[in-house]
Amino acid sequence: MSFTPSNNRNSLLFRRAAAFLVDSFLLGFVQILLLFALFIPLFSGVTEEDLDQLGQGVYENPAIFLGVLAAYAGVVLFLFMFNGLYFCLLQSSSWQGTLGKRLLGLKVTDCGGRPIGFHKAFVRYLIRFLLSTTGVLLLVDFLIGFTNLEGQTIHDLAAKTLVVDSQDAPPPLS
Repeated sequence: MSFTPSNNRNSLLFRRAAAFLVDSFLLGFVQILLLFALFIPLFSGVTEEDLDQLGQGVYENPAIFLGVLAAYAGVVLFLFMFNGLYFCLLQSSSWQGTLGKRLLGLKVTDCGGRPIGFHKAFVRYLIRFLLSTTGVLLLVDFLIGFTNLEGQTIHDLAAKTLVVDSQDAPPPLS
């Protein structure tokens, strides 16, 4: 059985973008709930005056500034790991894709049409994360998909993966 990617590249790319939006909204909702669950007890006794003093202290005391910076870095690291686990675990699972991809009938495969492992899923995620640091680079990543026959984006090319219609993907190896 020879494997050929979907012939409808443009439709596939727009479905991928829609799947990414579904995943982003889903992850954003869950992350907001988690962060509220974490920070509400932390700040439950804090008054507006306390926050004003903290804000003033950031400018006057470098240690407070570094503490706020470390807290921000901790949140960013948590979100990076949370999102990474979501994307990597689901793409390397028998589903071969996230909830968004599954909802839109897409699967992630290697270039031979086989399921990918965690390593390739992580490479895809890391490259996409680095490109998403600015919206412009994420847009460039998406537009690159229009320049090749398989509709591969930069993170697909780096990880040597394809996103295909579920119907086009060969059955998973047993």
